Amino acid sequence: MVNFYIDLNEYSSKKPRIIRLLIFGAIVCLGFTITSLAIFLTLKSSLEWFFLIAASYIALYIYFAWVAFKTNIFVKANDNGIVFKFGIRNGSKDYILWDSIKKVKIGPAYITFFKKSGRRKRVQLGWLTYSRVVEIKDKVVALCDNKGITYEVVDFIRYYKKKDRK
Repeated sequence: MVNFYIDLNEYSSKKPRIIRLLIFGAIVCLGFTITSLAIFLTLKSSLEWFFLIAASYIALYIYFAWVAFKTNIFVKANDNGIVFKFGIRNGSKDYILWDSIKKVKIGPAYITFFKKSGRRKRVQLGWLTYSRVVEIKDKVVALCDNKGITYEVVDFIRYYKKKDRK
């Protein structure tokens, strides 16, 4: 059996995803701060409480940014299944058992696992660097060959033919 572990913790792999998370967190933090300011101005309350609450929002955002930057993301596979961990929480792993897979479809920036129950699980890889996407797809193809699971590789179709004008 071909076991593998692909560590995606270098900054170049995590950079696009972390930037999106930080922008989303900053927008949420700013929204909460503006809402709190509006509430305090409506109630004509003292602004010391607002500054205290705004400081707690900023502290929570800094903690969120620290956790997002220090998260451990990876792809690993063994005899039992394959694990994709792309989230910032420890419980955000997608574990797929090989025994439950009927077919695998490998696209340009995704891998879809079709289960025997009729459900499917799509793993998006578009946020990774091209070399990592190719590495992950090659390993999954090798595992499918080894396990006897049918797979389909979908090539990128280029529509470069121009229409003939009459």
